[in-house]
Amino acid sequence: MANTPLTELACYAAPSRRIFVKHEYLGPTGSVKDRMVERVLACATNEGDLRTGMEIVEASSGNTGAALARAGSRLGFNVRIFVASSVATEKIQTIKSFGAEVHEVDIEQGQVSEVQCAANYAHETGGYLFNQFGNRHHVDAYKETLGAEILSQLESEKIIIEHFVGGVGSGGSVRAVGELLRERHNESLKVWATVPAVYPSDIEGLNPGHLRNEGHFKIWLDRSPDFETGLIEVNDEDAFREILSLKNAAGIYVGPASGSCLHVARQLSGNILIVLTDTGLKYSTKISAWLRNLSV
Repeated sequence: MANTPLTELACYAAPSRRIFVKHEYLGPTGSVKDRMVERVLACATNEGDLRTGMEIVEASSGNTGAALARAGSRLGFNVRIFVASSVATEKIQTIKSFGAEVHEVDIEQGQVSEVQCAANYAHETGGYLFNQFGNRHHVDAYKETLGAEILSQLESEKIIIEHFVGGVGSGGSVRAVGELLRERHNESLKVWATVPAVYPSDIEGLNPGHLRNEGHFKIWLDRSPDFETGLIEVNDEDAFREILSLKNAAGIYVGPASGSCLHVARQLSGNILIVLTDTGLKYSTKISAWLRNLSV
């Protein structure tokens, strides 16, 4: 995957605040997940966990599913993705467009979650469970790609980041960037983790285990006890309001997870970094429904 830009949102600059963004929505399938998926699949193949003839199985809110569908197809593997039925229609269509099979799970009716459904299916069929929520290569994959690229760009521009705001889904990219920046960039970095105020939420992709009362989310649950400076809950309305704000102010169209992070970033002072994790094109129907009732 080619490098993506890291730029300043000058439209939100203030005497005490500068917000820098990493444009990951420019990835091949429109999200940050492309980087991690390619690296983790390479590790799985090299170590013999993923072998010719196996099916790749995963639970996803859409972005990992699309990245897996594309990467799996290019490598010659069938891919099967389990998603919650509440996932945006455009994201399901994107996964299918790359040739993957999609199973929708109605999590609101008390059924087994899409995560457990994927694990059960892989166990029963002998498929390769990608397991983004607990894969041992996940965090390192982001450190070696996204994190390393961010460090290089910050060094080139001589920018010191004081705050990093990241949305927590699996927790992999947040941990990778936060840990790497503290280790090699600014040991005093403050990390603000954002999560939806309720679950299910229209802030798709942000679904940490402590909100879902599930133990599958090993990557996030295994973080250092003092990793995040704060865990900030964001309402759906605030996240979608920021989508409209950013589109109007800078012509950048992103998804609700990025809107959630921007909402938190605009309340901070100092040099702030957020990753614009995916494109708003994957949520057009939901965004249109929300924005009809919002004004900025």
